[in-house]
Amino acid sequence: MYSLVIVDDEIEQLEGLRDYYPWGKVGFEVTGSFSSIKMALDYLKKNHVDVVLTDILFPSGTGFDIIKEFQDRKDKPLFCILSAYDNFAFAQKAIQYGVQDFLVKPASFQDISKVFSRLYSILQEKDVKTEINEPSTGNSTIDKALSIMAKRIKTCTLHTVSQELGLSDAYLSRLFKEKKGENFQDVLLSMKMKAAQDMLLQKSNYHNKDLAEALGYRETQNFCRMFKKHFGMSPQEFRKQNENK
Repeated sequence: MYSLVIVDDEIEQLEGLRDYYPWGKVGFEVTGSFSSIKMALDYLKKNHVDVVLTDILFPSGTGFDIIKEFQDRKDKPLFCILSAYDNFAFAQKAIQYGVQDFLVKPASFQDISKVFSRLYSILQEKDVKTEINEPSTGNSTIDKALSIMAKRIKTCTLHTVSQELGLSDAYLSRLFKEKKGENFQDVLLSMKMKAAQDMLLQKSNYHNKDLAEALGYRETQNFCRMFKKHFGMSPQEFRKQNENK
């Protein structure tokens, strides 16, 4: 979930947006809601926020006062304006400050969903670029995904790993392709074959059925076929070739 802060001096509007719109369905969680510019700025200066949805006109200033505070910051949130005024001058200023979108009150469910689905995609694209450009530290998204896959090698899928990491399937799939040069399924297959290889190299007398079951294959024949395709020999041939080493 990406974090969202809502700023609006109309309390009914603020509470309605915060409490009744299903933000989780578009990948967001409201982490703060404020009725004044000062309260919003105090929070935003101390906490990382991904998106700010703000009204324009306040008794003490404008939503642009919030946006200006973050113009030169590398970690600045994305901004979306929500205003009762469909004003061309406001729209021009929003463009000048790099505002991502402009919603007119009362914004429909469909309008909000469309805008925030787009913002979600922008944030995921940004995360992909960050993940690709940063060296692996043992805590990267890919490292976490690989750790989950190793622990749940029998049952894991792209979807279950994505859910555990709080990501979309499409995002994680793309990240694997760009970071590892392989898709998720190919990486998972390599991990399963390496696990099968390690089991066969042990002194324990594993049968093909045991290996298949341990690695999540419903049919032993399917496991044997994949093993031979991967190593160029059957599990029995592999065991025999390595039994005296």
